[in-house]
This record gives sequence, structure tokens and C-alpha cells, in this order.
Amino acid sequence: MHLTFDYPTLYNSDVKLLGNVLIVLIAGSANAQLARFQFTSDQGEWIGQGESGDVLYTVDSPTFSSQLTKRGSSGPDYFTFVGVSTVSTTDFLLFQLSTHRMGRSLSVGVYEDAERAPFTSLGKPGIDVSWQHRGSNTLTGRFEILDIAYQNTGTDSWTLERLHMTFEQHSEGDSRALRGSFTYSTVPEPATFAALGVGLLALRRRRERVQPKTN
Repeated sequence: MHLTFDYPTLYNSDVKLLGNVLIVLIAGSANAQLARFQFTSDQGEWIGQGESGDVLYTVDSPTFSSQLTKRGSSGPDYFTFVGVSTVSTTDFLLFQLSTHRMGRSLSVGVYEDAERAPFTSLGKPGIDVSWQHRGSNTLTGRFEILDIAYQNTGTDSWTLERLHMTFEQHSEGDSRALRGSFTYSTVPEPATFAALGVGLLALRRRRERVQPKTN
């Protein structure tokens, strides 16, 4: 049995998207949070539906939330991200990582034999990728954290500064897989700025084509 999440439909116009791009480009040095979700899905796989994607989320997205918490006896060991992209309101992502049942903080390394993050067994890492409102009751998989940094902001309180990781997830014991990567940063990388700049230029040209000419 698969899960389907139902969330209110939100609306984005080209005008709002143009404004979001401008805001991110201007405020990039002021901790403009960005997340990028890239994935491929085997044919017939439930979460990705056999498709692939490359989706960008910003603080100006209709929904954007990231949280780094402590559920076990160590430091920050549970990460949750929820986002709806600025491009399409159907681009809903729920992304969770966990090491709290391993008795360790989230850190660089390879994590094998992962289970669904909210319900991991003792000694097991956790992951849970839900996409386009499709989720799993049970799953297996693995992930690798290539880079992670966070700042302590108080007693049992942390702010994630950056995260770069790859993953493989199998829903409901299926051999078909969802594979991909997730990147999060409070300071956008140069390549992301370049991509946003290209989008801004394309939107400007599109608007210019529909403007009446003046003498």
C-alpha cells in the first residue's frame, strides 16, 4: 500500500517567478536559503513514476521549511525539509534523514541498510523521500553524506548551513529504485546563481516579445 499526501494547491505566475529570481540574485550574500533536488526513477517505481527531475527551492517558494533537530542522545541527528518550488506548485518534496537510532549525529559518511526515517530500527539510519504527494509505508535504501555543516544556536538547537548528499530508495520492498541527490545551502553556489541568471534572462526575453513596439 502506497501513501498519497494531499496539500492545498498554490498558485504561481510568471511575474512572481521573475520577482523571486530577482530577490535571490540580489540577496544571495544575505543567507538566501536554497535547496536542490535531483532524481531519476526506474520505470514503474512508485515515488518518481519512472521520471527524472531537477528542482530548485528557495525561501520565496510557496512552502519552504528546513529543520535540524535532536531525537537521540547525541547532537543533531534528524533533518526534515518540506518544499514547493517556485516553478510549479506540484513540485512538493518531503525529505528526511535520520541517524538518531545509530546514536550519532548526522555527519559525512556512507549509510547502508537505511529504513524509513520516522520508524527506524535500533542501529539503523533513516531516509524518507516523498515526491509529488506520494510517500511510502515502508522503504529500504542507502545514502551518502558528502558534506554537511551546521551551527549551534542554543541548547539542543542547530541551524543547518549546508548539506550535500546522494541517495537510493526502494519503496515497499520493490527492487525498482529512486536515486538522486539533495543539496541545501544558506549561501548559493556560483553555479546556482548562473542558472538563476539564465532563467531571469529567458523570462525577460519572453516578456519583451509580447510588449508592443513603440516609435
